[in-house]
Amino acid sequence: MRLENQLRLLPSIDRLTARLRCDHELQSLSNSHLTALVQEATENLRASFIEKNIKKGRPKLDAAEKIMDYLSEEVKWLHHLSFQQVVNGAGVVIHTNLGRSLLAKVAQDAAQDASAYYCNLEYDLRSGERGSRHTRISQTLTRLMRVPGAMVVNNNAAATFLALNALSSGKEAIISRGQLVEIGGSFRMPDVMQQSGAIMREVGATNKTRLSDYAEAINENTGVIIDVHTSNYRIQGFTGSVLLTELAKLAHDHNLPLIADLGSGALLDLSRYGLPKEPTVQESLGSGADAVMFSGDKLLGGPQAGIIIGDRDIIERMKKNPFTRMFRCDKMTLAALDATLDLYFDEEKAVREIPTLRLITRSQRQIQQSAHKTLRYLRRNISTDFRFERKDGFSEAGGGSLPTLKLPTSLIAVMSGRHTPHRLDAKLRQNRPPIIGRIHGNLYLLDQRTLLPGDEKIIAQALNRL
Repeated sequence: MRLENQLRLLPSIDRLTARLRCDHELQSLSNSHLTALVQEATENLRASFIEKNIKKGRPKLDAAEKIMDYLSEEVKWLHHLSFQQVVNGAGVVIHTNLGRSLLAKVAQDAAQDASAYYCNLEYDLRSGERGSRHTRISQTLTRLMRVPGAMVVNNNAAATFLALNALSSGKEAIISRGQLVEIGGSFRMPDVMQQSGAIMREVGATNKTRLSDYAEAINENTGVIIDVHTSNYRIQGFTGSVLLTELAKLAHDHNLPLIADLGSGALLDLSRYGLPKEPTVQESLGSGADAVMFSGDKLLGGPQAGIIIGDRDIIERMKKNPFTRMFRCDKMTLAALDATLDLYFDEEKAVREIPTLRLITRSQRQIQQSAHKTLRYLRRNISTDFRFERKDGFSEAGGGSLPTLKLPTSLIAVMSGRHTPHRLDAKLRQNRPPIIGRIHGNLYLLDQRTLLPGDEKIIAQALNRL
């Protein structure tokens, strides 16, 4: 069909808006909001006609009614692009694309209260004067970690940037070549260092760095030595790195600070739960690091945050840095993080109540029992031609944590004579709420480890609608 004929088939904004105003999925929208979505969907389709960039799988749009139907679905899709609950059947516990760590109930309540009511964010209740938003969270961290200084910014990249800027702006920051990591979203450690004002001084090789490499790089313009834990990948084989204790002695012998970017930020020794050994924040401090930076929303299991603990003087320098205001956390984040950290005063309670820890440490037996319950529910409550089987498989920690870990799990295989695995995957992603699974071989799979109580009802309802 010629372009001008296709464009003539596009409905008017008023006509399409009037048609959609009665749709139950869109009734909560104001007229202006609905009109804006209709305009966006129509302009997108107009542009694709002009660019001849028709997406694969799009129906042939050669009639006005087909175009009207297509645009109606596009408007609904645009409406549902907002934040919404999803069912995580993918088996990745700290799923970056699905929001990373789930918050403990006490953290949810704390964030809710902070958002619903006025709070003492920067108000000293004793003196009646202005206070600091750092006070409460710093006190919790110093008590829990038994360190002299602590502060929190909005993510770990900001924490590392701030440390480098405060301690090494205009000076050299010595780092091993094997630690020049990409931290996600195409952001790389060399970029963070450059923007911080620190001059990156690479030492060693990708697979092997010696203490002598660091020692030979120290000069009168050295500002800091930084150790970056490669929490999101592993180098195996002919490798070698310097122990943090050795690096700390070298730094302190030259009156230099040693800072450690721990990334995933484990506060508990996960090896006690049958998981691989991951360096804890406490161990890094005990090895002599002057400041340790780590994430709040990975293995710690809290909200997104960058936590910095260590030497009081170094922390105070960071608090006074102008970038600190740019990187500060809001009241909901601080409230949720504080409530999460409180749980760590009782390790058993932390593992029981923090979802990330609970899901990662679940035993294979527990997951099998849950999988059998899910199977029984699905078989009893789905009236269509679906079949279900339990299969053994593996989950992942995710979030750039424990990269080589494969957690034994139970998978729910969903099979149908009418839907291919890829079609099933696409349909369930369009469900409300969307259901995210994975395809392996010729099977559509849902990982029981990351399914939450009640998810089986959502899955059953979605499959019954197909």
